Amino acid sequence: MSPNAFSRVFSTTANTVFKRFLLTLIRTTLIYIIALLFVQLPTFWQYVITLGKDDHKHEKQKRIRSKLIDDNDPSSPYRAIQVLDQLKSQPEDELETLAVIPDLCLQRHPNKQTLGVRQILDVEDETQPNGKVYKKVLLFLLSFFF
Repeated sequence: MSPNAFSRVFSTTANTVFKRFLLTLIRTTLIYIIALLFVQLPTFWQYVITLGKDDHKHEKQKRIRSKLIDDNDPSSPYRAIQVLDQLKSQPEDELETLAVIPDLCLQRHPNKQTLGVRQILDVEDETQPNGKVYKKVLLFLLSFFF
């Protein structure tokens, strides 16, 4: 093999490898530039815009918002700290059953119109297996006043 042929084969191989490397390098650079434009720059501008502002949002997220009702019992429910001592089991003290609520509404708002009423057909006493007696109210279909 002559030295001229060897240099021609080697230069062709070197050119091919260099071209492939250069194309891969350009392609990778373009991918990173696109990623920079569409991923990094929008988040960077968020930091620039919020620069110098107080971070109250982070403080609000990290504060304690609820705690256990009973600290000794880990299975006790969590309650909001703002209303921890104000929780009620009844809407009002004089309300014993749900049947009292319509009467209370009529006393408080006698001049307001209703959307409709139901006539009470019958009230039955229903005895449960455990001995409790419930009043079962049979109602007529709803009639509208329009």
